[in-house]
Amino acid sequence: MKRFLVILALMLALTGCGSASAGNETKVLTNEEWADVMTGIQTDMEMPALMNLADTEVTDFLGINTENLESFTVQFPMMMVHSTAIMVLQAKDGMIDTVKEEVGTWLSAYEEQWSTYLPDQYELVKNRVEKQVGDSTYVVIIAEEAAAIEEKIDAALAE
Repeated sequence: MKRFLVILALMLALTGCGSASAGNETKVLTNEEWADVMTGIQTDMEMPALMNLADTEVTDFLGINTENLESFTVQFPMMMVHSTAIMVLQAKDGMIDTVKEEVGTWLSAYEEQWSTYLPDQYELVKNRVEKQVGDSTYVVIIAEEAAAIEEKIDAALAE
């Protein structure tokens, strides 16, 4: 059933219904709804095992203040031999620039960390998907199948 809903949402997005481009409002999902979206993504794709970071972990480890967010999902690998990360951060009104700055600071450090470790994982970090969707959503995808993950996230935001 979830697969059907994801496909239906994707078809609607591709036909122009529910476009989610910068400068527009996007649907705000709850943290629980994001968990469902991420479960669907991980079920459909071969990825390293990921864990969902809690509020305190996002703030303490990544330097992203969750008090500036309406909702979010931050997925990180369980083993530090993978650079895969998926973040969807839905900022509170007027906080998107602050969130982007905090993410940028973390991304700079993350890229530097991987630059001296595993070359294939460093390439994933360098070739990440990073974008603002609408007025308040910021997305970062570091993964081998980043484009496919991006499509699923865009579909969830357009539903």
